[in-house]
Amino acid sequence: MKTLAMTLITMSLVTLAWLAPASASPPSAEDQERIGELHVSLANVEYVKVELDGDEYTATEFEKGGKLLLIKGIDLARETHTVKLIPFNETFAPKTVEVKATEFKKQRKGRIYLLVAKSTVKFDKASDAPKPPAEPDTAPEPTRPAPDKTDDL
Repeated sequence: MKTLAMTLITMSLVTLAWLAPASASPPSAEDQERIGELHVSLANVEYVKVELDGDEYTATEFEKGGKLLLIKGIDLARETHTVKLIPFNETFAPKTVEVKATEFKKQRKGRIYLLVAKSTVKFDKASDAPKPPAEPDTAPEPTRPAPDKTDDL
């Protein structure tokens, strides 16, 4: 009888230990890292290079033939982010977009909620910027006067 009681107690403790992690509550919203996405509609350019806060950023996707840029995995712990978009077409100048953490809104995608900010960017034509001056002009060497022509004859 004692062995049966000990077996039942052991089985119940093992079962409770096994079920305890499954019944633990998921991490709260404060414990989770807030990550968002930035959706940028490109008005007159397709496919751009992205720099986030001064560093090259590669967690990007393109949709609609390169006209919609999805920048994923943006850490929302910072108040503002600076996104520099550099078009591959050199006839257009780079554009800088500043995004505040308050611009990210909750958006439902199936059963998952995402924090998404949206923006539209139109690139300006690259102006014919003045070329950097070449090496400073050095004063030309002074010209020497032509030697006198003397006739030895």
